[in-house]
Amino acid sequence: MRKMATVFRRRGPLPRICYVHLPKCGGISITRALAKRYEGNVFKRRSSTFRLDEGSARRAEEFTGLPAIDVRSTLLAYTLAQPANRLVAGHFLLTKSIISANAENWQFITTLRNPIDRWLSHYNFNRERPGQKYYIDEPIEEFMESERGQRLGTIMVEYFSGGALSAGDSIDEAFGKALENLRQFTIVGSVEALPVFQSRLESLLGVSIKIGHSNRGPRKSFNDQDIRDKLKRICKPDLELYDRFCRQ
Repeated sequence: MRKMATVFRRRGPLPRICYVHLPKCGGISITRALAKRYEGNVFKRRSSTFRLDEGSARRAEEFTGLPAIDVRSTLLAYTLAQPANRLVAGHFLLTKSIISANAENWQFITTLRNPIDRWLSHYNFNRERPGQKYYIDEPIEEFMESERGQRLGTIMVEYFSGGALSAGDSIDEAFGKALENLRQFTIVGSVEALPVFQSRLESLLGVSIKIGHSNRGPRKSFNDQDIRDKLKRICKPDLELYDRFCRQ
């Protein structure tokens, strides 16, 4: 028997959603799916959404000389304060103060991904882009042991602790902040269970959405067990955070 799709008939405006886009976690596809619902007629309602332009954000960091956390936190605080905005999405490092100040008016959502797979996807994506700012020219065995490679193993903690590691916190302190902040989110989904995330999101919005597949990186797999064992060590903090919310 064919399963009938849920029919949503929302009345009134869509809820105010802030989607925190962790790199290589399906964020472009999810943002586009949300924007289709929120923007409607693009010529009439463009002001209802704010999608952070990554290139512009990076240039703002260069122009001001300020750390990424300061620039992006200020941008996020400003866009959440705009009365017209109902959807905000981008690579934001989320602080406790921003969540607390906006908890009554905004629903915070995100998607996570197995940190080892996310790390490999991040490496592959930048490895294939010579000439770009974040190009990786080292072989994987060498890159894993570099400072940058090590940082990629804690990117989840860094994002959801509001940049606590860059600010000098210990990994335990940053992990605690990230855990506390994520517990305030309305939805924490995972790439591995995207249909479940989509279903929860549709229930929250009261409308159906269709999440496609965008910005796919090169599909190069690493099955070397030694590499995956090393990544398990490098990604240990993120794996622990992921397990709290996404392990079945």
